[in-house]
This record gives sequence, C-alpha cells and structure tokens, in this order.
Amino acid sequence: MELKKYDEALKALAAYSTTAPRDLEARLEKIKLLYFTKNYEALTEETESLFRDFPDLEHSHTNYYLNAQYLRGLSFILMKKYAYAVKTLSVITPDNTVEAGLSAIYPSVLYYRAWGLYRMDKFADARRLAEEFIARFRDSDFYFSALYLAAWCSFSMNDYSTSARLFSRLAEEAEENPLNGKAPANGSDLAQKALFLSGKSLANLGRLSRASEVYTELYEKHPKSGYADDALFENAGILLKQGQTKAGAGEYFTLWKQYPESPLAEEAFYRRGEALFSGGYYSDAKNAFHDYRNQFPKGDLVDDSLYWEAYSAQKLGQDREAALLWEKLIAGFGNSSFKPDALKEAAEVYVQFGEYQRALQYYTELEDEYPTYAKSVNASLRLEEIRYLVFGLSKREAELTAVISKKGGANTAEGRKAMVELARLYLNEKTDKIERAFQLLSRVMEKGSPQTRQEAGVLLGEYYYKTGDIERAGREFFNASLIYPENRDLMAYAIYRAAQMMKLAGKTREFKELVERLNQSFPASTWAQEGRKLLEEKSK
Repeated sequence: MELKKYDEALKALAAYSTTAPRDLEARLEKIKLLYFTKNYEALTEETESLFRDFPDLEHSHTNYYLNAQYLRGLSFILMKKYAYAVKTLSVITPDNTVEAGLSAIYPSVLYYRAWGLYRMDKFADARRLAEEFIARFRDSDFYFSALYLAAWCSFSMNDYSTSARLFSRLAEEAEENPLNGKAPANGSDLAQKALFLSGKSLANLGRLSRASEVYTELYEKHPKSGYADDALFENAGILLKQGQTKAGAGEYFTLWKQYPESPLAEEAFYRRGEALFSGGYYSDAKNAFHDYRNQFPKGDLVDDSLYWEAYSAQKLGQDREAALLWEKLIAGFGNSSFKPDALKEAAEVYVQFGEYQRALQYYTELEDEYPTYAKSVNASLRLEEIRYLVFGLSKREAELTAVISKKGGANTAEGRKAMVELARLYLNEKTDKIERAFQLLSRVMEKGSPQTRQEAGVLLGEYYYKTGDIERAGREFFNASLIYPENRDLMAYAIYRAAQMMKLAGKTREFKELVERLNQSFPASTWAQEGRKLLEEKSK
C-alpha cells in the first residue's frame, strides 16, 4: 500500500484473510482499500461476509462495525442505491459514534442520509436532516452543501418562502471572506448560484419587485458570474409581467449584447421581438424580428421571426410587405409550424388587394398540405367565396353564396338561413337581382322551419311590394304573421306591413281589421303605435 500498488495489496490482504479470517483489523483494512480503489460492489459483498462471520460485531467491536457500515453506506451512495444507503447509514447514531470514538464521521453520515433521501424524492425527510445538520455542524466541510440541500428541498416542495430564506442565507454566508475562515473554496460561485435561486423563489412567491432586485444585484455586482445571463433572462420576464415592456425587451437585448456566447442569447434576442409585439410596439417589433434574422440567419427561430415580422408589418398597415414576408416563409420553410398560418394570412392579403388567383393558389395549397388545419379555419368555404369574388360578386354576396353552395342549400338549416340573408341583400341592395331573391325565398318556403319560413314570408311580401303587386304583398305579409307566433315582434311587424299594403291597395275594411288586430294582440308594441298613426293619417 505504501508503494501505491493497490491491486497487489488487495491480493495480499485477500490471501491473508483466507489464512487468518478472524483478524478484524485486516478485514477492515481490506474494506477500506476496496473503497479507496472504488470497488464498491466488492466492498458491499465483503461487509456482508464480515457481518455473517461476526454476528455480534456491533456490540463486541463497535468501532469496526461502524467503520464498515459507514464505508458500506457511502458505497451505496456512489452506486446510486439510495434506499440501501439510507438504511445502512441510519444504524450510525450520535451515541454509538461517541461510544466508539468515531464522532468525526457523524456529520458525514447525517449529510449523506439527507442526500440519499433527497435522491429518493423524500424532500421533507431530507430537509429535516439537512436542517438538523446546519443547526449542529456549522464548522463542518459539509455545512454549505447541507444548507444548499435544505434550500433546494424546500424549492422542490414548492415551499418558496423557506427556500428564499435559505438561499438568501447561503448567498450571504458562502461569499469568500478571509475573516470568517469558513467559506468554501468555491464560495463566490456558490453564493451567486444561491442568489439566483433566491430570486427564483421570490418570483414563484409572486414577490416580483424583490425578485427583480435580486436578479439585478446578481448581474450588476457579478457580471462574470455563470448565472448573470440567467438573471438577465429571468428579470426580463418579470419586467414584462409588470407591464414594463420596453425595459423587459431591453434586458433581453443586454443579455445578447453582453453574453453573445450564452445558450440563452439567441432565444433572448428573439423574445425581445415577442415582447415588443405583445406590448403593441409594432414598428420596434418588426425591426427586432428583422435583426434576429440578420444575427442568426441559421437560427432555430428564423421562420418564427419571419411570421411575426410579417404580422408586425400588417399591424402597421404594410400589408403588401407582410404578404411578401409570409411568402418567404412559405417558400423557405416547408416544415415550419407557421407555414399553414402564413398560407392563410398571405391569401387574405391578396383577397384584400383583389388578386384572387394568388389567394386561390395559397388556399388550395393549404387544403392539400394541411387538411386538418384547413378544416378548422373553413378553408373550403373561403375558397368558394373567393371563386365567387372572381365572378364579380360583392364580398357579402360571395360569402352567402358560398355558404349556400357548400352547406347544402335549402336542404340544411345553415343553407336556408344564408338563402334568406342573400334574398334580403338582393331586395335591399340589388334591384337587378330581385327575381333571384324570389327564387331563393320560394325554395325556403318549401323546406324551411316555421321560424325561417316566417322570415322568408316577410321578405316575399317585400318582393311583391317592390314589383308593384301591392295586394299580393299584403296577403304575403299577413300569411307570414301566422307561421310562427312565437316570434311576436316579427309577427307584429308582418301585420303592420300587411296593414300598410291594404291601405295602399285601397282595401279600407281589411286595413282597419289589421290595425285592430295589432291593437288587440300587441297594444304596447311599436307596430301597434305605427298602425294607429296610419289610421290617423286616413282620418285627416
């Protein structure tokens, strides 16, 4: 062993133990050598053999027993057999270590029991032991590790109040200070890590302003810290939550500028654009997304930037530029998750500019490549609308005609509703298509529900009025009033219009009877009041 020929030493001890199996000192020396040479599996087997050979070892030679259990427990830790480690180390207590003159090993035992419980996700038990450790062994080499473990267990249990307190304490105590002689060699790094995690804890508690102060302290006082870029990133998110859009975006920019090699730099530079867009700073957002594409031409978020740069341009009224950017995304990023949205948005821009063939091209591509998405945005219906726009129909006329075409016409409720609306459009705005309105309404009257037929009947009355058949108009209005009595307002209106028609046709008796019906059935309605005005006009 003095010559550091450990394998030969092991062979010698093994041979000796065979000839002198009762030599406890040699057996323990072999166990120590197995630990030193990292033969952990062999060590656990050797300790089991030792305990079988000496069943009363715990009482007859407590120091040998505890040393063997200690090395066995540490071996289980290193083998990641944490349940075995915790069980093994639990036999080592403050009392029996004092009795055996091994008090020096107990802090290590306590710490590794806590560590084993933590690795078993038993955070509450692990924290309890870690807190016992930091209360009893402030001068131990494991003190800062135990303090960190207690804080991290609290964080893992969502007990952010405790984790914030413990991480803050660790940050303060772990700073290298030659006067206290206690700070670890990596004290500054550990303090910065603890400071960062205290900020995370405070943020999770909702104490955003205090968390922001902690993050700012970290990257301003320790700009070379390995956690400075993380602190900037987290602080940017906090500022955005507080509504400080420009300040948050500025933190993302600072991260990229000061830490260009950080794994967070690219994402931060992209998020700067997102933050500005969400805050309504569309011009700044557009420039930010453009800057990202220049700085990271092969970045993971180039297609994302193209999409949102285009959207920013559209928000600024730069629709033509937006379409060109979406087209660039479509052409260059065939597998992008933004491509279906880009196809739809570009198509709509071209509809706006009356370039229907390009719009049809993109909607057709959307249906072919992304059928599920296309269905969710009614691309098929929109395609039909655009085709009707190509034929010269107005926007609303095209929309309703497409619904009628794609939704089954008079055979479905949705189709019949669109037919009624289109007929109303023709009667009110399209005098050259008034006969088309009559055809639509006639088909609805054949197959519609009572409610829809009542609406269609009223419009038929309007059709006859516009074509000059006043008496027929009056009959249609009156018939419509009887179809669906549940709609009392439309029923009253239809009776009123019937009365108007009878007055115009010179049918005085019928006119009076209709006004009387209004007064009896709908005395407080607007249409009854209008009916009475019609009577007054006649009497004058």
